[in-house]
Amino acid sequence: MIIMGKFKQNSSTDTEPKVKIGVLKEETLNYYRRVSQSLDGGFDNEEDKNLFVNNVVSQLNEEAISVAQNQTASRIIEDLITLCDKDQVRCLITAFSQDWYTVCTDRFASHVLQKLLMTLPGYLSKSGESTLRDKDNNKDEKTLEQLLLLLCDFVEEHIEQFVSHMYASHIVRVLLEVVGGVSVEEKLVRSKLSRGQNKEQKEMFKPCDMPEPVKEKLSTLTDNIMSLNNLEGCLTETLSTTVIQTLLLVLHRRNPQLCQEHCQKILQVSSLLSDTSAEDTEDSGLPPLVQNVSGSYLMEQLLALSSETVHQEMMTKLFQGKALLFAVDPQANFVLQKVFTTIKDSNQFKVLFKELSHHIEDILAIHHLGVISKVAETCQRLACCQDKFVKHLQKAFHCYKPEERRKSIVPLLSSLSTYEVLYNTDSPKGGKMSESSIEKPAPLKPPLSQVNLHGSVILQHMLRFEDPSPAVDSLLSLDPVQLVQLACNPCGSHIVDTFYKSSSVSGNCKEQMIQRLKGCYLELACSKNGSRALQTIWDCSSLKQKTGLAEELSKHESKLQGDQFGRFMHRNFAIYHFIHRRKDWRELQGAKIKKTQNV
Repeated sequence: MIIMGKFKQNSSTDTEPKVKIGVLKEETLNYYRRVSQSLDGGFDNEEDKNLFVNNVVSQLNEEAISVAQNQTASRIIEDLITLCDKDQVRCLITAFSQDWYTVCTDRFASHVLQKLLMTLPGYLSKSGESTLRDKDNNKDEKTLEQLLLLLCDFVEEHIEQFVSHMYASHIVRVLLEVVGGVSVEEKLVRSKLSRGQNKEQKEMFKPCDMPEPVKEKLSTLTDNIMSLNNLEGCLTETLSTTVIQTLLLVLHRRNPQLCQEHCQKILQVSSLLSDTSAEDTEDSGLPPLVQNVSGSYLMEQLLALSSETVHQEMMTKLFQGKALLFAVDPQANFVLQKVFTTIKDSNQFKVLFKELSHHIEDILAIHHLGVISKVAETCQRLACCQDKFVKHLQKAFHCYKPEERRKSIVPLLSSLSTYEVLYNTDSPKGGKMSESSIEKPAPLKPPLSQVNLHGSVILQHMLRFEDPSPAVDSLLSLDPVQLVQLACNPCGSHIVDTFYKSSSVSGNCKEQMIQRLKGCYLELACSKNGSRALQTIWDCSSLKQKTGLAEELSKHESKLQGDQFGRFMHRNFAIYHFIHRRKDWRELQGAKIKKTQNV
């Protein structure tokens, strides 16, 4: 086959046409399309498959790089690699080793190399590497381990360029995973564009123990990356910062002590914890790193991976006294959310909470809802500041005074509207009703068909508080129509789920909810989200409550069976047995309840 290669310039003449990178002759491309058809069609037996793969790999030996640079052919090779054995993988990597630079920096060939590299942990962690040479009795052929070490050496030589290269940076990331024997999250290894083009999840390999020479390469690669001349600039550059994040994640699993050392080095290089850091802050009073999109992601990793001592130092020097600045910044607020996720000391949390508690309404006004959600989550997790949080939240939604307004917290959080907006009143923050608002009666039943995601999450945390009464009382004050709207909403249904699953909510309150929903079970059962909420109610109900629920649904058996969601409720609740074999139904449900209680 004749393959068209890269752009080439002939020094002897300027009249020769330039050849485009990745463009194959039609006959070559057709060959690989036929290969793709054969792969899709499958093989009758293992022998046929091995013969076919061997033939294609033999063909690729001479043209692997040029073919891998073609968009269509590269994806076909990636599919082929999933069928390759150890020796065939070695042959392909050997072909790529003829020009590491081109393969690492090419848009499509780099993906093929990534695919090959991800197969290596499964081979190198097993014994029998030396048999590869014996198979063809060729001592000049390099083993997989040797090829991997050669690639590591090459990447180390070009690390300055590769860490910020559009395609080579992906090779560096995967290489760190492979030599470390640890597979990290897909979102750190593949770009958004790459993940969008390929909907399949990244192949994750199991943690494995790599050979000693390979393990040593993790240390040398680490030293090269952390000794970059422009390390400070790399901390805010999109591609290089993800390389550093991958490095830290791998080290966290393989060498925690070294990971901590490099976490501290990054903090030192960025001057985040130094006394002079204030001089380097932007006009907003925050360090540039946390205001940068890429830098903020790195900061989140540092918070997640740092030791308690370093975490404590970050809290004291970086966040205390600046929590509100973080909360209102478009990018730094995500770092603050990570702080709440990782914080373990309730005293530290109380300090940050005090700074933010009087500004909840301001934070909500600029739509940084995730900050408030994380505050609620931390209040629940650390079991502190719960009453204060509810009080300040009610003040933020203007329903703290007068007292009767407090039962409206569920509709207000669901819609993320203040009391005056939702109920169309002219009352000021203090809660004193004006004459106009008294004359104009407020609607008593605002619809709950639209539920905000963050509002739902906050309510779920409130239902898990030690005293969930503010959220419980508000839920029980809703009329059946509002409860059904809430349960049939994608976000609202999770509020109903949490209400029944929470150990803080009393059985008496759950019984009241069941009574309020009587007459609405069919509507719930025939709703996509409502049926899921109804399933949770069923799972948490007593035999008496289940009997009442089944009694109501049994009157509409035909409608249940004819509905795409209702038929599952008909089956799960054994409505047929309830109607025709009531005694057996009671025994079955009683046994299930006992089994659940024992678990």
